Amino acid sequence: MLEPELRDIHSSAQWTDEAKQIMGELIRGSNEGRPPALSVDTRLRSIFWAGEGLCVVDLTREAASSHPGGLTSEVSTVYAIVNSLTENLTAVRKVQILIEGNEVETLAGHVDISQPMVQDLSMTPLPPRD
Repeated sequence: MLEPELRDIHSSAQWTDEAKQIMGELIRGSNEGRPPALSVDTRLRSIFWAGEGLCVVDLTREAASSHPGGLTSEVSTVYAIVNSLTENLTAVRKVQILIEGNEVETLAGHVDISQPMVQDLSMTPLPPRD
C-alpha cells in the first residue's frame, strides 16, 4: 500500500524544519503517479515536540473534509504521515495528528487517531527499524 519515494530534505539544526519539509512533500504528492497521501488543499498548521519522542502534527480541516474516505485510503494517509516522520527523524517515535488544533477520533471514520501513533512498516517494503 505504501511505497517510499526519495526526496531532498535540507538538513537543519531544528528538527521541526525537517519535519515541515517532510509534511510539505506528503501534501505535494507523489512524483511517481501514486495516489496522494493527503489532499493538496491540506495545510500544515504547526508541528511541535511534545516530549518523550512525541511529534504533534496539526493539519487544517481539509485533511479530513477532503479525504476520499475508505479504510485503505485512511490507513495509507495516517501511516504515510507517521512512518515518514518516524523513519526520517530519529528522535520521533510517536506521532499525534490534530485537525485544526484539536484531537479527533478519525480522519474519515475508520482509523482511531485520538492517541499518538507508532510506526508500522507492515504495509511497506521497508524492514522495521530497531
